[in-house]
Amino acid sequence: MEAQLSGGVRHSWLKHFHITFFGMVFGMTGFTLAVQMASTIFSPLLLPAGHLIRYATVILMITIVSIYLLKLVRFPEAVSSEWNHPNKINFFPLFGMSLLVLGSSFFKSHPKVSLILWVSGTVLQFLSSVIVVSIWAGQTHFRIEHMTPGWFIPIVGSIIVPIAGVKHGFIELSWFFFTVGLFFWLALFTIVTYRIVFHPPIPERLLPTLFIMIAPPALGFIS
Repeated sequence: MEAQLSGGVRHSWLKHFHITFFGMVFGMTGFTLAVQMASTIFSPLLLPAGHLIRYATVILMITIVSIYLLKLVRFPEAVSSEWNHPNKINFFPLFGMSLLVLGSSFFKSHPKVSLILWVSGTVLQFLSSVIVVSIWAGQTHFRIEHMTPGWFIPIVGSIIVPIAGVKHGFIELSWFFFTVGLFFWLALFTIVTYRIVFHPPIPERLLPTLFIMIAPPALGFIS
């Protein structure tokens, strides 16, 4: 009996391992870049800390990806439910975006690794943008009340591409992704603002997503 309960708890934990956990990885990649930049502005002594955080981020990414792949194998219906959710679907592109930022952090020390990460992240960003926007355009069950700033993630993430793309020499491709991200940021910012002002308040559990509104202009200026 105890073994059954233990197995049930373990499986329940895996089933409820949400796609939003990839936000941890994306946040850590950004923190890595911040520490690396601080080492060039304030003190080179911070550089080892930046390397340590970067490799901790890699370990975190591998761990979360492995767990989510296990969830995909064991509970495909739960993954499908997240994919069809009006808000959770927007967190799937975070893996590709994390690769893009991680690629930027490797540029100086390991340029070849940086290029591999950047190319992988760019391909995933393009595919996720096309797929998610197609779902937005073709679905019939999403409502304006479902919208949060989290909707910026899938397509506005294109703004990240030039950060390492220009350094690797992909100027025109970087301009393409930058303009696409900028265009959709302006369009989605208008819709999200309209939703916040003229419709019922965003649910309390989703209020932290308001901080996402800071990201597109910040990343845009960096790009």
